[in-house]
Amino acid sequence: MHKLFFWKMTLAKLVGLLSMVILVTGAQAQSKYDKVLQEKKLVVGAQEGTAPYGFVNDKGELDGWAYELSKSLHAVLEKNARLATWETAVLYHLTHAVVLFIIATLRPLRATAFWLMLTGIAIFSGTLYVLALTNVKWLGAITPIGGVCLLAGWLALGFGKPDSKSAT
Repeated sequence: MHKLFFWKMTLAKLVGLLSMVILVTGAQAQSKYDKVLQEKKLVVGAQEGTAPYGFVNDKGELDGWAYELSKSLHAVLEKNARLATWETAVLYHLTHAVVLFIIATLRPLRATAFWLMLTGIAIFSGTLYVLALTNVKWLGAITPIGGVCLLAGWLALGFGKPDSKSAT
């Protein structure tokens, strides 16, 4: 009963924290956006004496390394007509990466589920990323193997036995 209460409280704290982050981030984003428009300058993650990742140039246009990289990536994805493929890869990658963090906190550890999901992310999202960038269509035949690994990972998480070697 004590462990169940602990996990309920932990989940409640995480949901509360996530809600606060989303609300605060939205408000901060608007104020930062206004500041950037006013000052005509955006510096993200740069140190003094280094080139900024992105900024608003003298013409009022976004410029910089990160902006150019994202424009180039978007151009390749549009040229290959694979923007939806990229978005699918990112969605499954992000979702299952969060699940991997959760699995890593479970005691006893569910190692089988962890490794199946990690393999599934690498194969499923990895082949979709490469397919979206290169348009090599035969990679689409490998992608379902990653999907099967992800499904098997969910089954192992839900119905599998915890790893007997891990500490409780």
